[in-house]
Amino acid sequence: MRELLCYLALTEHASKEAIGLALWPDASDAQLRNVFHVTLHHLRRALGDAPWIVFERHGYRLVRVTADGQQCALDVDDITHKVFTRDQGLRFKRSFDQRGAAVTDCV
Repeated sequence: MRELLCYLALTEHASKEAIGLALWPDASDAQLRNVFHVTLHHLRRALGDAPWIVFERHGYRLVRVTADGQQCALDVDDITHKVFTRDQGLRFKRSFDQRGAAVTDCV
């Protein structure tokens, strides 16, 4: 459950297949369908009533601010902001390889 939250916090939008490759690479399609939906259900329950995880455009994303103004504050957002906005004249691009692993490149 924690891994799914971290993955969604580090991606803007992800399909079930991309999440499955990153978190459960050895799972069959049937196993992935089961483990993904069970994990997602438990994560949504742990996060409470607000719709923090939404399905749209054939994928999932973590909502940072809900329609009623609730904010999701994550340490990873603060850390990422500090790392990727340092005034060093460097710009970084974060992307994901085919298995869903984070790749950070200097551009």
